[in-house]
Amino acid sequence: MSETSRARQRAMARQARKVGPIGYTTRQLIAGALGVFVAGAAIGTTAGLLLGGGSEPAQVAERTAPDVQTPTPNVQTGSDLDRQEPNSLAKVPTSGYAQAPEPAEAAPDGTAAEAAPASAAPAMPGDLTHALEITDRIVDDGRRQAAAAPPPAEPAGLPAWRRNAAAYPAPGPGVAKIAVVIDDLGLNRPNARATVALPGPLTLAFMTYAPNPGELTRAARQAGHELLVHMPMQPSDDTTDPGPKVLHGELDRSELLARLDWGLSRFDGYVGINNHMGSAFTRDAEGMRTVLAELKRRGLMFLDSRTIAGSVAGPLAAEMGVAHATRDVFLDNNRDVAAIRAQLAKAERIARETGSAIAIGHPYDETIQALRAWLPTLRDKDIALVPVSALVQDGSPDVAQLPEGGG
Repeated sequence: MSETSRARQRAMARQARKVGPIGYTTRQLIAGALGVFVAGAAIGTTAGLLLGGGSEPAQVAERTAPDVQTPTPNVQTGSDLDRQEPNSLAKVPTSGYAQAPEPAEAAPDGTAAEAAPASAAPAMPGDLTHALEITDRIVDDGRRQAAAAPPPAEPAGLPAWRRNAAAYPAPGPGVAKIAVVIDDLGLNRPNARATVALPGPLTLAFMTYAPNPGELTRAARQAGHELLVHMPMQPSDDTTDPGPKVLHGELDRSELLARLDWGLSRFDGYVGINNHMGSAFTRDAEGMRTVLAELKRRGLMFLDSRTIAGSVAGPLAAEMGVAHATRDVFLDNNRDVAAIRAQLAKAERIARETGSAIAIGHPYDETIQALRAWLPTLRDKDIALVPVSALVQDGSPDVAQLPEGGG
């Protein structure tokens, strides 16, 4: 074979070994691929070393980041926990903490917080498990200290008649005091509003059967007045109607208490009750004892309107230790402005002689007119207007005057 033929055959063999569109041989392609793989691995390793972490810390950071950023830790089911790898991150607790606080440096008592065991791995920033363990430990320490400390002395609770008492400027020593009580409120609503508008503090007694008394009683309290429940009680005259749910001497104890409870449920914020009529019931020792015992249990006071001279309410209340007071003057048995002014002057005299007086009137036009003119004069007369709770008796002698007429 000529030299030309052999050269042609070698050229054809080389052409046959070339593959791909660019004409490299199989050996050249394999060598190139291996070179790219080795270079990529070297670059990845170098980058990991520069960033300070290997493949496993990178995986841990990737798993941790979503739990730290979300407000609520991820909740895992039992099957999810069973499938966790042994070397995976500790379970994130679901204790209700939305975001763990920073580890505290000291316990609540000022001592150093308990250090983590030496064998424990250092906590990574944002490790909820470690932060919550420290927080719970501090809370437990505080609870143990609180349990070991003696309980603080709790002040005795004030009775309702003191809690609901109206505020008033403290009078100076020797200053006479007058409480003005207006009964029968709530039925004539325009006159009730006019009474509430008077300068106070007055003591306003709202009827138990007044329709929707809450609006008026709230307005009265906001205006600085004091409240009583005006409780219907049995009069001596059987032909006189005191109103529904009257407290009557012929009722058994359970019915008597049920009616009292109904009256006391009509509105709130009052210091106690006073009697509407009641010239018969306030002489009934058994019935009054039942009512006064219930008032004492509820921390309420009783104002005896004193519609009859033979009332046993005051002496019984003193005997039973019930906060109580007694009316001195009726203002408006005579519905004449001049007559009402005369009764107000009488209340002034009693207050100066005894130190205090309680006057009871009604929301009549004439009474409102007389009070509107009289109330602003008290300061110049060196007389203090006070709520009836300021004159409650707690063992002091009863200086109330006997009434001159019914009310």
